Amino acid sequence: MVAGGASATSDLSLSSAPSSGGEVIVAGEAFGYTVTVRNSGPDDATGVLVSSDLSIPEGVSISSFAVSGGEYDQKTGVWTVGSLPAGEVESLTIELSVASSVPPGGAIFYSGKVTGEGIDLNPEDDEATWQSAVTTDADVEVIVTSSSPEGELEDRYLYTVAIRNHGPSDARNVWFKDLIPAAIWLNGARYRDEATGDEGEWIGFLDLGDLAPGEARTTIVYGDPCPVALDQSSSRVTITVWWTDALDQACNSEVASCRVDILD
Repeated sequence: MVAGGASATSDLSLSSAPSSGGEVIVAGEAFGYTVTVRNSGPDDATGVLVSSDLSIPEGVSISSFAVSGGEYDQKTGVWTVGSLPAGEVESLTIELSVASSVPPGGAIFYSGKVTGEGIDLNPEDDEATWQSAVTTDADVEVIVTSSSPEGELEDRYLYTVAIRNHGPSDARNVWFKDLIPAAIWLNGARYRDEATGDEGEWIGFLDLGDLAPGEARTTIVYGDPCPVALDQSSSRVTITVWWTDALDQACNSEVASCRVDILD
């Protein structure tokens, strides 16, 4: 065995893979990866350096990193390992923060290369690359309730639609509609968005835009109902909510209903 240096002979290799998330990254969830450098000998390696390039979309950032040996410069992506004895391994673990608003279709791409002093017996395993695609997944809940009118809406029938996104990703293009026949409303109906204060004529559906994880929107629909027409209907308010995410596009809807009660 020859001591590390320009005349030393060693076999450095580099590997890297996602440690969480795998090939698909869900916006709003944690994601990390590990970079591993190994010296298979026969000699100790010196001047070991790992140069990395990380391509990330907007909304993704490095939240933390840890090395088992050496020093890592987050700005340059250079990991200075220094000396690596024969048969030894060092690792770098990086955790990324992926915002819930990151849109689907983007990707995180990593490429890295290890170099050292002396002769590398197998330079073909000195580089590592991987790529993970960004997708989105939102869990949207809807609750519909009917209650006795009070205050400024007194003497008018109303129902309330409460919609909440449980995440982890933003729910995009959220909207809902009801299945109440227009004939039920004697003089038409109106709605009020409790979050924005917006009011207007109720036309059977409402566009809420995007909902962040944990965000809830409550909408009140009210008007003068016709008991006869109501009695001839199903006597229920049925609300269907639609939204967009990329993980399960065929199931992005939720239905809720409540019984209609008219007080004399």
